[in-house]
Amino acid sequence: MKKYIKIALLVSVISSCQNLTQQKFNFDEANELERVSYSIGINVATSIKSEGLDSINSFYISKGFQDVFENKDLAINIEESNKIIGEYFNKKQDAKKSKTSY
Repeated sequence: MKKYIKIALLVSVISSCQNLTQQKFNFDEANELERVSYSIGINVATSIKSEGLDSINSFYISKGFQDVFENKDLAINIEESNKIIGEYFNKKQDAKKSKTSY
């Protein structure tokens, strides 16, 4: 469950920082929320990457985040999203185990 919370935090950071991909981010000139958001992004991304997630689609992460915070209809429900995430990480772990068992 902790893993899913980290993914949710990553979503918020990516969504909040979406425009930063088009401009240079100057951490020294950032306001407190920007600095905290960036720091959370580093923390969460590092953790998720260590769990086996080697790439992301920031558009869909941002879309999911925006839909929730704008109270839009979700393409899938929360339970289904948790199932998808769990299955994905389980598949990654299984693949990693099978590689190390040889």
